[in-house]
Amino acid sequence: MKDSNYYSHLASVMLDGGSLGCAPGWIEKKMNGEGIVCSNFHPYEIYVDEDSDGVINQWARGPFELSALQAAQKFKNNRLSKTLQESLGTEKNPLDRFKFIHFC
Repeated sequence: MKDSNYYSHLASVMLDGGSLGCAPGWIEKKMNGEGIVCSNFHPYEIYVDEDSDGVINQWARGPFELSALQAAQKFKNNRLSKTLQESLGTEKNPLDRFKFIHFC
């Protein structure tokens, strides 16, 4: 944890979400597999699906933007749409931005 960005995100969690009662966060492995990366989101970015007992089944974040290059680094080329793959090619700009919704 000391080599991650976890502790630097704690203040944002408390300021953005702690005061509202919901401070969603996300922890994942770094792309190179060495260590973890932490993110926290403002409550206005999050949509929650609950069952009849109030248990969270699924949550989603978005919409948010990534460049085609960032999406390729995060999701791998073979998982990208044709539009994103074309944007990575020489005929377009890999820095073009696209909207995403992340379901968890």
